[in-house]
Amino acid sequence: PRGGEARLDHRSEEKNSSTTGAGAAHRGRGLALACPAGGGAMSLKRVQLDARSVKALSTWQAADEGGRKLTLDLVSRFILGSVSSNAEESLLQATGWDEDTAQSVLWGISVILRDCAKAKLDREQIKRLLTAQALDAAAVRSLLDYHQEKLAFLQETVSTQPVGALPGYADLEWRIDMELGRRTQNTLTQPSYTIRLGLTEPDTTSAGEGGRTGRAQTSRHLNCDFATLKHVEKQLELALSELKSTHSQRFLRYL
Repeated sequence: PRGGEARLDHRSEEKNSSTTGAGAAHRGRGLALACPAGGGAMSLKRVQLDARSVKALSTWQAADEGGRKLTLDLVSRFILGSVSSNAEESLLQATGWDEDTAQSVLWGISVILRDCAKAKLDREQIKRLLTAQALDAAAVRSLLDYHQEKLAFLQETVSTQPVGALPGYADLEWRIDMELGRRTQNTLTQPSYTIRLGLTEPDTTSAGEGGRTGRAQTSRHLNCDFATLKHVEKQLELALSELKSTHSQRFLRYL
């Protein structure tokens, strides 16, 4: 292990050398699935906008203030698939769009907002993303305010499981203890790993509006050996390599 603080304890029965892995992400968190929001790979991941999403932003910006507001009011309903015919007709009248254009705009904006929520981008990162698309200040502010207002809803829709159904990943730290010798045995090298897995679990005591439960952080401590860690590493590599498989690439093309 690199970069931790080493300690050698002299005890009556054994000698231990410990290295802690609670340091920077590139040292002690090498096996992390994703880093915590605000400082990890997931939070800094760039959101790629395709041509349809960029065109949707441009079309939405060309509408007047009333048309923009009405469009945003319908985005959450569009994600849930519950836009009524009357609401859609009102949008068409307010913006002058045809039905296909309205559907494309709602789809494009919903994709962008959900991708930002999935990547856990903060307000400043989203602002830079939208400003790069040549949106005016008023349009950027409207989208930022809507994203902030609907953040919990957007995060729930991009989750593979309903919010509160399963624990979520929060953090991963490790520690290695190396037993160097005992009173009855001079030469001994026996590493032991302790892993602290941070989780976010349903918190029914902090239920919000609509009966949604909050998320509380908990920790699980695990003991394992080197062989187990190598197995975990191999499985994670297989999971990542699956994204490059022919089946996954074909699926992404269909999307």
